Amino acid sequence: MATLAGLLPFAVHCPKLRCLHIEVNATGQSWPCAEIIPTPSCRLHQLNLSGSPIDCPYAVVDFLLRVFLAVEDIWFDVLTAGCYQNHALMRAWKEVRRALIQDNTTDT
Repeated sequence: MATLAGLLPFAVHCPKLRCLHIEVNATGQSWPCAEIIPTPSCRLHQLNLSGSPIDCPYAVVDFLLRVFLAVEDIWFDVLTAGCYQNHALMRAWKEVRRALIQDNTTDT
C-alpha cells in the first residue's frame, strides 16, 4: 500500500485532477518529502481515502494542505471502518475532515 508520499506525483503531474479515490497508508508523524516538492499544480477538490489507516490526524492535515492547496472535501469509507468496528479510524478521519474544512473556510 502506498503512503501519503505516494500522492505527490498526482499533485505535481496532474494539474486537471479534481477528484481522487485511493487507499494509502496515512500512519506516521510527518512526511518530509512534502516540504521539498515544487509548488503543486494540482487543483484537487475532493479526496476519498477509502479505508486508509491513520494514526496522527493533524500530521495528515498538514501534509494534505501543503500538497493539495485547493482540497475542499475529504471522505473515507465509513462502512469499511464500521464493519471492522474501527471507531478510532472513523474518529481520526472525521478529525482530518473537520480540520481541512475549517482551514479552508478561514482563508476565504
